[in-house]
Amino acid sequence: MAPVPNEEMLDELAVDVMDLQSQMADEGNKSKHKLMIRKMIDKNFTAQKYQPIPEFDTGLDWFNCLEPLTWKKHLLGSIVIIDFFTYCCINCLHILPQLRRIEKKFADSLVIIGNHSAKFTNEKSSENVKAAILRHDILHPVVNDLNNGMWTKLNIQCWPTMLFLSPRGDPFYLVMGEGRIEEIELVLSIAVEYFREIKQLSPRTLPLKPFALPSNPFELKFPSKIQCSNYDSSDTSEPLYALADSGNHRIIIFNFNGTVLHQIGQCGNAGYEDGSFNEAKFNCPNGVTWLDSKTLFVADTENHLIRMILIEQRKVQTIIGDGKQGTDFNGGHPPLQQSISSPWDILVYKTKNLDMSFHENEEQVAQKVVLLIAMAGLHQIWAYFMEQTIWWRYQVQNANSAVSIAGNGEEKNRNNDYPKQASFAQPSGLCLLRNAHELYIADSESSSIRKMSLASGKVAAVVGGTNNPMNLFAYGDVDGQKYAARLQHPLGLAHHHSENFVFVADTFNNKIKKINVQTNTIQTLRIIDDESNEVMKFNEPADLCLTPDGSQLIVVNTNSHEIIKVNMSTMRATKFHLKWPAQKISNETVGLPQGIPIVIVPNGRIFKRGISSFTLSIALNLHEGVKLTPDAPQKISPFLTRGWRLDTFDSQKLLFEGRTNIVVKIPPGVSEGDCTFHFVLLLCDEKDSSCFRKEFGVKIGLKFINSNDIVTEAVFIGVTKSEILIR
Repeated sequence: MAPVPNEEMLDELAVDVMDLQSQMADEGNKSKHKLMIRKMIDKNFTAQKYQPIPEFDTGLDWFNCLEPLTWKKHLLGSIVIIDFFTYCCINCLHILPQLRRIEKKFADSLVIIGNHSAKFTNEKSSENVKAAILRHDILHPVVNDLNNGMWTKLNIQCWPTMLFLSPRGDPFYLVMGEGRIEEIELVLSIAVEYFREIKQLSPRTLPLKPFALPSNPFELKFPSKIQCSNYDSSDTSEPLYALADSGNHRIIIFNFNGTVLHQIGQCGNAGYEDGSFNEAKFNCPNGVTWLDSKTLFVADTENHLIRMILIEQRKVQTIIGDGKQGTDFNGGHPPLQQSISSPWDILVYKTKNLDMSFHENEEQVAQKVVLLIAMAGLHQIWAYFMEQTIWWRYQVQNANSAVSIAGNGEEKNRNNDYPKQASFAQPSGLCLLRNAHELYIADSESSSIRKMSLASGKVAAVVGGTNNPMNLFAYGDVDGQKYAARLQHPLGLAHHHSENFVFVADTFNNKIKKINVQTNTIQTLRIIDDESNEVMKFNEPADLCLTPDGSQLIVVNTNSHEIIKVNMSTMRATKFHLKWPAQKISNETVGLPQGIPIVIVPNGRIFKRGISSFTLSIALNLHEGVKLTPDAPQKISPFLTRGWRLDTFDSQKLLFEGRTNIVVKIPPGVSEGDCTFHFVLLLCDEKDSSCFRKEFGVKIGLKFINSNDIVTEAVFIGVTKSEILIR
């Protein structure tokens, strides 16, 4: 085995790369750039300037592959990029689309390995790493470097860092930070050409097995942000709740009874498309905020856009952003030409002009609408002014302008009386104290809650973090006052108009806490799970909101794909069950794909006429040594006759216990209809010697007749390697 590289190796390589980049910046000729890069690769490889890196530590958890990858067995012969990342880091998330791009472009020569090197304690959990892989659609191999072993051995300094390795495993290039895709593609194209010429490229087949969590139109998938439509005490309309179902790339609107009224976006289909509710596409939306009960704004995070949803017109349109990740720290361009970066939360703020001296009657002055945006990707707070507005310090903000209002773009925890001299670290959650005209900010990477005056722009500490603006590692789980308190990557905030408390989703501590805004003191809420009668175990809760009367706290329990309702009087928690209009949503989002085989159940099934719902037992049996592939995504989706509504169906119980019931509610007077199940199964034989995919439909005709002697037997579905057996 080659000796472990010394600690100075990557420092020296980083200096070499920086020198090269400096020379390239002075040279305008692209052909000279290519020559310089080739000379550097040749020099490092031929002279064996840098020793091959060591093997990954044993005993680590690997994802998206069937076994741990080693140089000797899997990687020699390929160009390898190790991406040192941590899943909380916005800069790390920004390079994921770039990694997908180069992985596809250099598929025959390149292996990408994600080396997860946690910043926060919560991120060390392999279950949490797996959830992040599923949430962000990471398909390349990832190792959970539990104790940051490779990070330490190679003296890595920051997230993200991409280390380029030759086909024999020695480093030849290093990229730190984001925004370098053109450079990366140029280096890779030259490296592939060089190593192919000297006959070093001989990639091996890797034991890849990407994870996938299938989208289901009747289930949530990594929901993130939520807001109630009438959080303002003056609004007396029926409260509606908007939820960003981020993993399904859609927005869901429902009432307090849980009835889903609208589903906006194509479930499971990420993209960028304006248009009708059916046509529109989002990409991991997060923040949602209501202008009124007819208008909703959305922070479409991975599209780098702000979208507007017009409920009555059933229409989605973009109001800010050009769809590209921006690096502009000022703004001011026409809204649809203004590049922005990973907006994570958004709020409507209504204000009069802040210089009222020239108005005779202040009461007659209309309020202006301002959208406040937590621009996580730029570490700033932005605002979109819909009308010309006199802002703090007598600044005139033009109508239809999106500009930064606080933060200088440096990733720090710096408070300041002057907002543009303050610094934030991935601001991810916002809430308003309307009477105080203060914006509270969940500054996730500094693990602190901060506030900004909406009268002067002053940025101040509330709880968590430290008074050292450079320290972004002051995290933990400690209740207390101001800097004595400790949080861990909080993402969500909520405030009720009649209380002096701000509620916090302390995400990586898996807790809900509340801040006394008069004393800057934070306290953990002791919430009891009504089902287990034990303290509620949250799973990376990302947001929360209060009902208009303040009696219920609605918590988005992100990694458990659910919403939790907390009674604020009893502090007991129950799951908030959504009621899906099954046929309506399935028609608008997915249909049974054309061309797949559909098996008809002989003679269908018969029920008594006049019932309001029916229950049918479904059994699934795997025959002839066939079994479900462990950890692989399996999918069963029901489709019903129009007007029927799915009440209960547990696909996981059918898969893993072999039997479950489907309960369907039907309108009066029904005489017949059908239920079709779409199966997508990933199977293996008994010895795991071969795996295969089986996709098929099972259609059950249903009749309702006048008889008291009906006994409806279960539908039995048998699956073998070659056929589907039905009875």
